Amino acid sequence: MDLGIITGYIRRPHEECARRAAAHGLKVAQVDFKFPDMPGPAEATAADCRRIRAAFSRHGIGFVAVSGHANLVAPDPAKRKANAAKLRNVIALANELGTDCVVTETGTRHPEDDWAYHPDTDKPGVYEAFRDAIGGMAEEARKAGVRLALEGGVGNVIDTPAKAARVFAEVGSPALAMVMDPANFLDAGNLDRQHDVIDALFHPAIAGRVAVAHAKDTRRIGPDGVRVENHANLGIPDPRCEYPAAGQGEIDFDRFLGLLVRHAPDVALLIEHMAEDDVPRAKRFVEGKLAAVQA
Repeated sequence: MDLGIITGYIRRPHEECARRAAAHGLKVAQVDFKFPDMPGPAEATAADCRRIRAAFSRHGIGFVAVSGHANLVAPDPAKRKANAAKLRNVIALANELGTDCVVTETGTRHPEDDWAYHPDTDKPGVYEAFRDAIGGMAEEARKAGVRLALEGGVGNVIDTPAKAARVFAEVGSPALAMVMDPANFLDAGNLDRQHDVIDALFHPAIAGRVAVAHAKDTRRIGPDGVRVENHANLGIPDPRCEYPAAGQGEIDFDRFLGLLVRHAPDVALLIEHMAEDDVPRAKRFVEGKLAAVQA
Protein backbone atom coordinates (compact mmCIF):
# COMPACT_ATOMS: atom_id res chain seq x y z
CA MET A 1 0.00 0.00 0.00
CA ASP A 2 1.56 3.29 -1.13
CA LEU A 3 1.58 6.19 1.33
CA GLY A 4 1.17 9.68 -0.07
CA ILE A 5 -0.18 13.16 0.52
CA ILE A 6 -2.73 15.65 -0.75
CA THR A 7 -0.63 18.33 -2.39
CA GLY A 8 -2.32 21.33 -0.76
CA TYR A 9 -0.72 20.49 2.58
CA ILE A 10 2.59 21.55 1.10
CA ARG A 11 1.41 24.97 -0.02
CA ARG A 12 4.24 25.78 -2.41
CA PRO A 13 4.70 26.35 -6.15
CA HIS A 14 4.20 23.05 -7.95
CA GLU A 15 7.87 22.21 -8.53
CA GLU A 16 8.82 23.01 -4.93
CA CYS A 17 5.81 21.08 -3.63
CA ALA A 18 6.96 18.04 -5.60
CA ARG A 19 10.53 18.39 -4.31
CA ARG A 20 9.42 18.63 -0.70
CA ALA A 21 6.98 15.72 -0.98
CA ALA A 22 9.77 13.56 -2.41
CA ALA A 23 12.11 14.66 0.38
CA HIS A 24 9.55 13.27 2.85
CA GLY A 25 9.81 9.91 1.09
CA LEU A 26 6.33 10.06 -0.44
CA LYS A 27 5.71 8.35 -3.77
CA VAL A 28 2.09 9.23 -4.60
CA ALA A 29 -0.20 12.22 -4.25
CA GLN A 30 -3.66 13.64 -4.82
CA VAL A 31 -3.56 16.91 -6.72
CA ASP A 32 -5.84 19.63 -5.42
CA PHE A 33 -4.86 22.65 -7.56
CA LYS A 34 -3.74 24.82 -4.65
CA PHE A 35 -0.33 25.64 -6.07
CA PRO A 36 0.22 29.42 -5.86
CA ASP A 37 1.76 29.44 -9.34
CA MET A 38 -1.04 27.51 -11.05
CA PRO A 39 -4.73 28.11 -11.85
CA GLY A 40 -7.47 26.58 -9.72
CA PRO A 41 -9.59 23.58 -10.75
CA ALA A 42 -12.17 25.64 -12.64
CA GLU A 43 -9.56 27.38 -14.79
CA ALA A 44 -6.85 24.72 -15.15
CA THR A 45 -6.00 23.58 -18.67
CA ALA A 46 -4.50 20.43 -20.16
CA ALA A 47 -1.19 22.26 -20.53
CA ASP A 48 -1.22 23.20 -16.83
CA CYS A 49 -1.85 19.57 -15.90
CA ARG A 50 0.98 18.33 -18.08
CA ARG A 51 3.36 20.77 -16.38
CA ILE A 52 2.24 19.66 -12.93
CA ARG A 53 2.50 15.98 -13.83
CA ALA A 54 5.96 16.41 -15.32
CA ALA A 55 7.27 18.22 -12.24
CA PHE A 56 6.08 15.53 -9.85
CA SER A 57 7.30 12.79 -12.18
CA ARG A 58 10.79 14.30 -12.12
CA HIS A 59 10.72 13.77 -8.36
CA GLY A 60 9.40 10.22 -8.58
CA ILE A 61 5.82 10.97 -7.54
CA GLY A 62 2.74 9.75 -9.39
CA PHE A 63 -0.83 10.94 -9.00
CA VAL A 64 -3.48 8.56 -7.70
CA ALA A 65 -6.31 11.10 -7.61
CA VAL A 66 -7.24 14.70 -8.29
CA SER A 67 -9.53 16.89 -6.20
CA GLY A 68 -12.70 18.01 -7.93
CA HIS A 69 -14.72 18.93 -4.85
CA ALA A 70 -18.00 20.49 -5.93
CA ASN A 71 -21.20 21.00 -3.96
CA LEU A 72 -23.88 19.90 -6.41
CA VAL A 73 -26.77 20.73 -4.05
CA ALA A 74 -25.75 24.25 -3.04
CA PRO A 75 -28.87 26.38 -2.49
CA ASP A 76 -27.77 29.08 -4.95
CA PRO A 77 -28.51 27.91 -8.53
CA ALA A 78 -25.64 29.98 -9.96
CA LYS A 79 -23.22 28.39 -7.53
CA ARG A 80 -24.52 24.91 -8.36
CA LYS A 81 -23.97 25.62 -12.04
CA ALA A 82 -20.43 26.90 -11.45
CA ASN A 83 -19.62 23.93 -9.22
CA ALA A 84 -20.84 21.48 -11.85
CA ALA A 85 -18.74 23.22 -14.52
CA LYS A 86 -15.67 23.00 -12.28
CA LEU A 87 -16.19 19.29 -11.67
CA ARG A 88 -16.66 18.66 -15.40
CA ASN A 89 -13.37 20.43 -16.07
CA VAL A 90 -11.51 18.28 -13.55
CA ILE A 91 -13.07 15.11 -14.96
CA ALA A 92 -11.88 16.13 -18.42
CA LEU A 93 -8.34 16.84 -17.15
CA ALA A 94 -7.74 13.79 -14.93
CA ASN A 95 -6.03 11.74 -17.63
CA GLU A 96 -3.65 14.62 -18.34
CA LEU A 97 -2.47 14.20 -14.74
CA GLY A 98 -2.04 10.46 -15.19
CA THR A 99 -4.84 9.46 -12.84
CA ASP A 100 -8.22 7.85 -13.32
CA CYS A 101 -9.73 9.05 -10.03
CA VAL A 102 -11.53 12.34 -9.37
CA VAL A 103 -12.52 13.03 -5.76
CA THR A 104 -15.63 15.08 -5.02
CA GLU A 105 -17.80 15.91 -2.02
CA THR A 106 -21.43 15.05 -1.43
CA GLY A 107 -22.48 18.58 -0.56
CA THR A 108 -24.77 20.44 1.83
CA ARG A 109 -27.47 23.08 1.64
CA HIS A 110 -25.47 25.52 3.75
CA PRO A 111 -25.51 28.91 1.98
CA GLU A 112 -21.87 29.77 2.62
CA ASP A 113 -19.94 26.64 3.61
CA ASP A 114 -19.88 23.59 1.34
CA TRP A 115 -19.00 21.28 4.25
CA ALA A 116 -20.88 22.64 7.25
CA TYR A 117 -24.14 21.16 8.49
CA HIS A 118 -27.40 22.91 7.66
CA PRO A 119 -30.86 21.59 8.58
CA ASP A 120 -32.04 22.03 4.98
CA THR A 121 -29.65 19.27 3.94
CA ASP A 122 -31.98 16.78 5.64
CA LYS A 123 -35.12 18.01 3.89
CA PRO A 124 -37.05 15.72 1.53
CA GLY A 125 -35.76 15.82 -2.01
CA VAL A 126 -32.19 16.90 -1.27
CA TYR A 127 -30.80 13.37 -1.30
CA GLU A 128 -32.64 12.67 -4.56
CA ALA A 129 -31.29 15.88 -6.11
CA PHE A 130 -27.77 14.85 -5.17
CA ARG A 131 -28.28 11.31 -6.42
CA ASP A 132 -29.49 12.52 -9.79
CA ALA A 133 -26.72 15.11 -10.14
CA ILE A 134 -23.95 12.70 -9.16
CA GLY A 135 -25.42 10.05 -11.44
CA GLY A 136 -25.06 12.43 -14.37
CA MET A 137 -21.50 13.27 -13.37
CA ALA A 138 -20.66 9.59 -13.00
CA GLU A 139 -21.77 9.04 -16.58
CA GLU A 140 -19.49 11.87 -17.73
CA ALA A 141 -16.67 10.29 -15.74
CA ARG A 142 -17.33 6.90 -17.34
CA LYS A 143 -17.13 8.41 -20.81
CA ALA A 144 -13.86 10.10 -19.87
CA GLY A 145 -12.42 6.83 -18.57
CA VAL A 146 -12.20 7.94 -14.94
CA ARG A 147 -13.87 7.12 -11.63
CA LEU A 148 -15.70 9.66 -9.50
CA ALA A 149 -14.90 9.00 -5.83
CA LEU A 150 -17.33 10.33 -3.22
CA GLU A 151 -16.04 11.95 -0.05
CA GLY A 152 -19.12 12.04 2.15
CA GLY A 153 -19.24 12.82 5.82
CA VAL A 154 -20.97 14.37 8.80
CA GLY A 155 -23.03 17.35 7.73
CA ASN A 156 -23.12 16.26 4.08
CA VAL A 157 -25.92 14.64 2.09
CA ILE A 158 -24.09 11.32 2.40
CA ASP A 159 -23.39 11.35 6.13
CA THR A 160 -23.62 7.65 7.04
CA PRO A 161 -22.31 4.38 5.61
CA ALA A 162 -25.91 3.35 4.91
CA LYS A 163 -26.44 6.39 2.69
CA ALA A 164 -23.19 5.68 0.86
CA ALA A 165 -24.35 2.14 0.13
CA ARG A 166 -27.74 3.48 -0.95
CA VAL A 167 -26.35 5.94 -3.50
CA PHE A 168 -24.09 3.28 -5.02
CA ALA A 169 -27.06 0.94 -5.38
CA GLU A 170 -29.38 3.58 -6.82
CA VAL A 171 -26.92 5.17 -9.23
CA GLY A 172 -25.49 1.84 -10.26
CA SER A 173 -22.65 3.31 -12.32
CA PRO A 174 -19.34 1.41 -12.26
CA ALA A 175 -17.66 4.81 -12.46
CA LEU A 176 -18.94 5.86 -9.03
CA ALA A 177 -16.36 5.12 -6.32
CA MET A 178 -15.61 5.80 -2.65
CA VAL A 179 -13.01 7.72 -0.68
CA MET A 180 -12.38 5.62 2.43
CA ASP A 181 -11.99 8.03 5.33
CA PRO A 182 -13.70 7.03 8.59
CA ALA A 183 -12.95 10.39 10.19
CA ASN A 184 -15.47 12.01 7.87
CA PHE A 185 -18.28 9.91 9.33
CA LEU A 186 -17.45 10.41 13.01
CA ASP A 187 -18.43 13.14 15.45
CA ALA A 188 -19.07 13.50 19.17
CA GLY A 189 -22.38 11.69 18.78
CA ASN A 190 -20.93 8.44 17.48
CA LEU A 191 -17.22 8.50 18.34
CA ASP A 192 -17.80 6.09 21.22
CA ARG A 193 -19.34 3.71 18.66
CA GLN A 194 -16.63 4.23 16.08
CA HIS A 195 -16.05 0.50 15.58
CA ASP A 196 -19.64 0.14 14.37
CA VAL A 197 -19.17 3.02 11.92
CA ILE A 198 -15.80 1.81 10.65
CA ASP A 199 -17.06 -1.73 10.22
CA ALA A 200 -20.12 -0.47 8.31
CA LEU A 201 -17.88 1.48 5.94
CA PHE A 202 -16.25 -1.80 4.95
CA HIS A 203 -19.54 -3.47 4.06
CA PRO A 204 -19.08 -5.17 0.66
CA ALA A 205 -21.41 -2.65 -0.98
CA ILE A 206 -18.90 0.09 -0.09
CA ALA A 207 -15.55 -1.69 0.25
CA GLY A 208 -15.74 -2.89 -3.33
CA ARG A 209 -15.94 0.74 -4.48
CA VAL A 210 -12.88 2.15 -2.67
CA ALA A 211 -10.62 4.08 -5.06
CA VAL A 212 -8.40 5.92 -2.58
CA ALA A 213 -8.11 6.29 1.21
CA HIS A 214 -7.44 9.34 3.38
CA ALA A 215 -5.78 9.33 6.78
CA LYS A 216 -6.87 11.98 9.25
CA ASP A 217 -8.31 11.85 12.76
CA THR A 218 -11.34 12.83 14.82
CA ARG A 219 -10.95 14.48 18.22
CA ARG A 220 -13.43 15.70 20.80
CA ILE A 221 -12.86 19.32 21.81
CA GLY A 222 -12.56 19.73 25.56
CA PRO A 223 -14.31 22.29 27.77
CA ASP A 224 -11.36 24.66 27.28
CA GLY A 225 -12.27 24.93 23.59
CA VAL A 226 -8.68 24.40 22.50
CA ARG A 227 -8.34 23.14 18.92
CA VAL A 228 -5.31 21.49 17.36
CA GLU A 229 -6.62 21.15 13.82
CA ASN A 230 -4.64 22.73 10.99
CA HIS A 231 -7.90 23.94 9.40
CA ALA A 232 -8.73 26.56 12.03
CA ASN A 233 -11.42 28.06 9.79
CA LEU A 234 -12.97 24.78 8.65
CA GLY A 235 -16.74 24.53 8.81
CA ILE A 236 -17.44 22.31 11.81
CA PRO A 237 -20.43 19.99 11.42
CA ASP A 238 -20.27 19.27 15.15
CA PRO A 239 -18.74 22.07 17.30
CA ARG A 240 -17.76 19.44 19.85
CA CYS A 241 -15.35 17.79 17.40
CA GLU A 242 -12.51 18.61 15.06
CA TYR A 243 -10.52 16.69 12.45
CA PRO A 244 -6.77 16.96 12.99
CA ALA A 245 -3.95 15.00 11.38
CA ALA A 246 -3.62 11.27 11.94
CA GLY A 247 -2.41 10.40 15.43
CA GLN A 248 -3.82 13.54 17.06
CA GLY A 249 -7.29 12.22 17.82
CA GLU A 250 -9.28 9.20 18.90
CA ILE A 251 -9.68 7.04 15.79
CA ASP A 252 -8.69 3.40 16.15
CA PHE A 253 -6.21 3.27 13.29
CA ASP A 254 -5.42 -0.37 14.00
CA ARG A 255 -9.00 -1.28 13.16
CA PHE A 256 -9.31 1.14 10.23
CA LEU A 257 -6.05 0.16 8.55
CA GLY A 258 -6.51 -3.53 9.31
CA LEU A 259 -9.80 -3.47 7.41
CA LEU A 260 -8.33 -1.31 4.64
CA VAL A 261 -5.44 -3.71 4.07
CA ARG A 262 -7.85 -6.65 4.06
CA HIS A 263 -10.50 -5.19 1.75
CA ALA A 264 -8.64 -2.66 -0.45
CA PRO A 265 -4.93 -3.50 -0.27
CA ASP A 266 -4.05 -1.89 -3.60
CA VAL A 267 -5.36 1.63 -2.97
CA ALA A 268 -3.12 4.51 -1.96
CA LEU A 269 -3.41 6.00 1.54
CA LEU A 270 -2.99 9.79 1.69
CA ILE A 271 -2.20 11.82 4.81
CA GLU A 272 -4.01 15.14 5.24
CA HIS A 273 -5.17 17.87 7.65
CA MET A 274 -1.68 18.69 8.91
CA ALA A 275 0.57 21.71 8.71
CA GLU A 276 3.60 21.23 6.48
CA ASP A 277 5.98 20.94 9.43
CA ASP A 278 3.83 18.12 10.82
CA VAL A 279 4.15 15.94 7.70
CA PRO A 280 7.06 13.85 9.08
CA ARG A 281 5.19 13.03 12.31
CA ALA A 282 1.93 12.18 10.54
CA LYS A 283 3.82 10.01 8.06
CA ARG A 284 5.67 8.14 10.81
CA PHE A 285 2.45 7.54 12.70
CA VAL A 286 0.61 6.09 9.71
CA GLU A 287 3.64 4.06 8.59
CA GLY A 288 3.90 2.54 12.04
CA LYS A 289 0.23 1.59 12.11
CA LEU A 290 0.44 0.13 8.60
CA ALA A 291 3.48 -1.92 9.48
CA ALA A 292 1.72 -3.31 12.53
CA VAL A 293 -1.40 -4.45 10.66
CA GLN A 294 0.64 -5.86 7.79
CA ALA A 295 2.97 -7.83 10.06
